[in-house]
Amino acid sequence: MAKTPKTYSDMNPGRFIAPDKVQAKDVTLTIDRFVFEEMVNGKKRDGTDDVQIKCILYFKETKLGMKVNKTNQVCLQAMFGGTPDDALGKKVTLMYSTARFGREVHPCIRFRGAPHLTQPVTVSIKKRGGKSDEYKLITTK
Repeated sequence: MAKTPKTYSDMNPGRFIAPDKVQAKDVTLTIDRFVFEEMVNGKKRDGTDDVQIKCILYFKETKLGMKVNKTNQVCLQAMFGGTPDDALGKKVTLMYSTARFGREVHPCIRFRGAPHLTQPVTVSIKKRGGKSDEYKLITTK
């Protein structure tokens, strides 16, 4: 019997956790490792690939990774401090969110918090133009 996709991202599975995988409920995972990988980020004006180095976060419970953008990097640092090595083996909770890129709003994954947090932690992320977004990280299960 053929499998039926449960989410739209099931139709074209990739290497990364898709936002719709955490849309129905938050997911708590254990940090396994951080790896720098080369990724093609579109094309340059001359038509060649725009290759960039991105940090990918991997978890013990899945083969899928998560790109660590600036917002999630600041949240990880607020939850675990020190260096990325301090986060290894610790649990974090992922949640569905949205982010504005230019005039468009896109689904994304953010951190809800972590089970080890004893009190909420608020982080401020500076954006272009001087504005800031605030994120409240909470104790999770």
